[in-house]
Amino acid sequence: MAEENNPLPTPLDAPGDSPLQSPLLNTVASMQEEQKAMKGGNGGLYAGGIVVVLLIIAGVVGLVTSDSSSEYGDFGSSVNGLHQQKFNGFWTCALQIPAGTLQQITSNTTMMNEVNQRASTGKIRFLDMVRDRCLSNLTDLEASLNGLIPPPDLLEQRRQMRESVLSLLAGWASLRSYITRLDTDPYDDADARESVEAITRAWFEYRQAHRSLNSVIADHVGDSE
Repeated sequence: MAEENNPLPTPLDAPGDSPLQSPLLNTVASMQEEQKAMKGGNGGLYAGGIVVVLLIIAGVVGLVTSDSSSEYGDFGSSVNGLHQQKFNGFWTCALQIPAGTLQQITSNTTMMNEVNQRASTGKIRFLDMVRDRCLSNLTDLEASLNGLIPPPDLLEQRRQMRESVLSLLAGWASLRSYITRLDTDPYDDADARESVEAITRAWFEYRQAHRSLNSVIADHVGDSE
């Protein structure tokens, strides 16, 4: 018998399979789809991760800014409360004037005239009054300033304010010493000038330092708004 010449079936000729539906091609297509899906998924996760990181950074920056603003605001409230109560309180006591009138004294010459006028008229009685009723405001102010912990960029202003208060105390002690030596002699503006100038200079330097301190605080608090 003659043998039938039937070629062996190839994978592409297997029953039930067409060239477009072979397992091999299906597997390749499936792998490509999965790879695309994975790439797409990772891209979404990556983008989502960036958003989360940015939100965290924004939150941290906001928290730091808020804390910084609060630190400066709290320190400013403390210092300005002391300034109003103790520094201005001393001057309204010593010069025997209301707070509104004190605000009108803005020059060294005016302050020197105010001190000289009272010292020449009241002499030791005036200095006793200042010592017994008023100077405690300055000693309290110096101690309170020394106990405050300012932000780093306000250390210098705090130091200047405190040293000015110490200079004020020294100036008033010097003026009292001069008047004590007068006995019955008349008060002389020229002889008292060194002491009165020391008082006036310390008054001016304190106000300058206080103004500088509030300027720095305003910059920090304003940046957070």
